[in-house]
Amino acid sequence: MAMTFDAKQNFILVGVFGLFTIIVMFVRLLMQKIRKRSLDTSDYLTIFALICYCARITMTVLIILWGTNVVNTLDQTGRQLTKSDIDHRELGSKLALANRVTYTTYLWIQKTVILILYTRIQPALLWPNHILSASLALLAVTFVLVQVISFSECSPFHLYWQVEPTPGSCVKIILHSFVHTIANALTHLFLVAIPLPWAFQKRWSLTQKSLLTFLFSLGIFLIAIALAALPIPGRNIGPSYLNALQDSEALLLAFLANIFTITNLDCPSPDDDDIMNYHGTPFLTSSGKRRSNGSGFRSLFDRKIVVTSNFELQSHTASPSRVRQMFPRHPWMAAQRMSDENLITRARGGRDS
Repeated sequence: MAMTFDAKQNFILVGVFGLFTIIVMFVRLLMQKIRKRSLDTSDYLTIFALICYCARITMTVLIILWGTNVVNTLDQTGRQLTKSDIDHRELGSKLALANRVTYTTYLWIQKTVILILYTRIQPALLWPNHILSASLALLAVTFVLVQVISFSECSPFHLYWQVEPTPGSCVKIILHSFVHTIANALTHLFLVAIPLPWAFQKRWSLTQKSLLTFLFSLGIFLIAIALAALPIPGRNIGPSYLNALQDSEALLLAFLANIFTITNLDCPSPDDDDIMNYHGTPFLTSSGKRRSNGSGFRSLFDRKIVVTSNFELQSHTASPSRVRQMFPRHPWMAAQRMSDENLITRARGGRDS
């Protein structure tokens, strides 16, 4: 089967963009292994996204080779399609349906990874939990909506892969393209908007401001790529153009979702490791400092303050090792080597167990 220029161009785009996209996700997982950090939810989601993307590349290559039913039953030379050609196009059309589902799944997984990043990146994103919960709900609702539309545009269902007789206009999936584009751009915009109040704080250095500007620019560019696929009456969008948009969007979204983990910017500082290890959740730092002239322990839990006379420190959650480090000469330490549990119980104002 001779390949056309468009087919060769699509192969190059899929190969180049696909390679870099896979590398980004693979490097994230490799760096987690090198740093001896246990995999968390976002890492497992990245593995799933990597599987989805590899499946998408495979299906895209086969679709380019075999074609789909969204074409005339005459090939480009004017020759009537043979039985083998029709069979290939039926298979290609089935793969195109599966490819739409897989690509949507990949995009929404990467969006979820970004949302998880917002809950732990340093310095802390001081957003109420209901904001992040609403974001997760938006992702879930839009994902289900797009997937339902993927399977509801053609009736009967076999029209999705029927080649002869002509299945009609439903195989052009205009409704799906419109819903997918709007939902995709809307969720991109929402994810870009969430950290804006944090980013506008005036305590950033010039380097940090440059990095934030670069990342937000990529976010805006990502929204533009998503909207570029919007089906407009009278505008003919070819498969090559759509493939180029999807390949670039997949790479850019993978970069934004994984760059913080790759560069270790989502990890707490060494001073905060004991806090993260003790509570089992990432430590979110706070830039605010408080001062007290009181004496003795006031509170150690629920993000309150540990204070002694004229002692100033950042507000954070305390762990046993933090208590021993800050108060090595306290009578509790001299009298006995208390267990972690008894130490924290004393600090909270209770009695030893």
